[in-house]
Amino acid sequence: MNESEYRTAIGSAKLMADVEPEMAEYWRGYRRGVMRGYHGDKFGTQEDHEMWMNCARCGHREDLQAGYRTGYSTGGT
Repeated sequence: MNESEYRTAIGSAKLMADVEPEMAEYWRGYRRGVMRGYHGDKFGTQEDHEMWMNCARCGHREDLQAGYRTGYSTGGT
């Protein structure tokens, strides 16, 4: 993913959260995943990444986890 694609993905996720408020948690997770995938270890900690990937402490927030996983796979180089 290049910088232009990164900016587009982040902007699209923000827009989608407004368009689909019932999916706002998903898009929040997606943005975070894209940022981690694009920036790597420069964004967040390994512990945070593992928590988001495994949702060990997410409780009922499956939408966040699903969004993060999708965003992370999208944001990778």
